[in-house]
Amino acid sequence: MVNADFKQFNGFDLVIGGSPCQNNSRVRQEDKNINSGLKGEKSSLFWEFDKAIKIIRPKWFMLENVALNHKDDEDTIANELGVKPILINSNLFSAQDRIRNYWTNIVPPHYLNHAVLY
Repeated sequence: MVNADFKQFNGFDLVIGGSPCQNNSRVRQEDKNINSGLKGEKSSLFWEFDKAIKIIRPKWFMLENVALNHKDDEDTIANELGVKPILINSNLFSAQDRIRNYWTNIVPPHYLNHAVLY
């Protein structure tokens, strides 16, 4: 994804992605080389997703990542994408039983407005 030519995807309606979570995870918080947030080598791939969205300009997008350890990073992503994250246990939609943040402009089904999401 790094240095990809996103212009070739102009006209796509949907872009879905997620950057590696190791630098954002609440696990191993004591090791700042691993837990370095969006400044980390792996989690910095978020910026490529952000670039893709701005170039492709899809109707809909969704970004997935762990419940972030750094509130500043969560706010940065929300500001860049223009939407706040929704904290959902992925077991509502998949075989994974993990709490995840989803930043999306896709309107969730009406039942999510009243459901316990995690």
